[in-house]
Amino acid sequence: MRQMLSQNQCNELSKSIFARLKTIVDFENQNVGIFLPIIDQREPNTFLLLSMYDTNNTKFYSPIVQSYEDDMIFYRINAEDEIKIGKFNIPEPISNEKINCRDLNVILIPLLAFDIYGFRVGYGKGFYDKYLLDSKENLLKIGISLFDEAEVIDDINQFDIKMNYCITPNKIYEF
Repeated sequence: MRQMLSQNQCNELSKSIFARLKTIVDFENQNVGIFLPIIDQREPNTFLLLSMYDTNNTKFYSPIVQSYEDDMIFYRINAEDEIKIGKFNIPEPISNEKINCRDLNVILIPLLAFDIYGFRVGYGKGFYDKYLLDSKENLLKIGISLFDEAEVIDDINQFDIKMNYCITPNKIYEF
């Protein structure tokens, strides 16, 4: 369904998502984990969200997959031009300033689909579930989706981490 969208449509849907997001969380003076979009996969355009905040007050961090461990480490990002294309064709920050997952206040999680219980399907490598295992209990986990929920995801396992919210252009889902 995402592939059928133009980039302009994806951007407009992303703007609607971020307008809803601002109604439930204030990013001011927060450490925010944010995925950077794989544009050719028509992921929600989080670069638009970056441009909405003063990055001196709100600190954004994006992941880099460590190829030797298949783990993610989040690094500071201030602007769209502070990236390079990394493993799996994912944009990555070029900063050396990293953050421990326990120091994040909010994390925005990419997904392909989610269900009514707050579970998500990603690209199947389990990077986010693995990363979130070490997070603090009160980390706010927010999925971002261009489309509404699936009724059921049938391959949930004990390692899947549930989201607190998922935001679509049409609705805020709270789990």
